[in-house]
Amino acid sequence: MNEPSGFPPFKPAEANFERLVREQFAHAGLIAHMGAWLIDATPGRVVVELPYSDRIGEGDGLFHAAIVGALAESAASFAAQTLLPAAVRAKTLEYKINLLQPARGQILRATGEILRLDQTLTVARAAVEVLGGLADGPCAALQATITRDTADGRA
Repeated sequence: MNEPSGFPPFKPAEANFERLVREQFAHAGLIAHMGAWLIDATPGRVVVELPYSDRIGEGDGLFHAAIVGALAESAASFAAQTLLPAAVRAKTLEYKINLLQPARGQILRATGEILRLDQTLTVARAAVEVLGGLADGPCAALQATITRDTADGRA
């Protein structure tokens, strides 16, 4: 499904939105450094995965909470980016995250979805799940408010 249940389908501003989002994702400093992969990108929705490694974890298979938050925020932000013109960047203004259980496993998967798209502010959510552990399933839920930014600093 390309959009959250009960929401109208979203239309990307660019026909080649997936290529543009993949290029931007590949050059995003923090998530690239963490080793995250953009698995899927459709209008208003992305799926991002991050394999566990000791450099981003607690050493016992537990993803650090800051890593969970960074992955969730990135998924929400890139979900917004799928709908924006190429010259505009999604920038997070604020977010709230709830950690639901320790993220202990082999892979973190964050699914970001747009709830509301507006000319000024966008509301997105991200659901994070842990896979390949003893307690697979949801480990975090995030809601974010996102704005638009251009290279010249104008929204």
